[in-house]
Amino acid sequence: MMLREYNGNTNMKSIESRFFLSLLCVTYLVFNFPHCAQANELVGYTMIDEKTVDGEFEGCDFGKIIRFIDGTAFECSTFSYTFSFMPTAQIYARELKYQGNSFVDIKMVIDDDVYDMMPVLLD
Repeated sequence: MMLREYNGNTNMKSIESRFFLSLLCVTYLVFNFPHCAQANELVGYTMIDEKTVDGEFEGCDFGKIIRFIDGTAFECSTFSYTFSFMPTAQIYARELKYQGNSFVDIKMVIDDDVYDMMPVLLD
């Protein structure tokens, strides 16, 4: 495929230009959005933090507390098994409104797996 020389008057509607822009967009998504496979699960969420799990992570089970080295924790509200030692977790949140009340929905991503979480107050 041969690219046209840009002469200042050419509009960006050539096939080559559209191909290049599409390739640029896909490259951006792959290298700047680490969880493309789970992107549909994270639509509307904002990454709010990145934490390291304290010790072994063996996935989630309903009610299981996941502790982080910064002293914070979240409670699992989903089930999935995996194993990692001190993995990095990306924390995503989204505000939900219901009957005039605001709630926060939290998701945690570890090793490309998405987990539904709830905040935990520690003593």
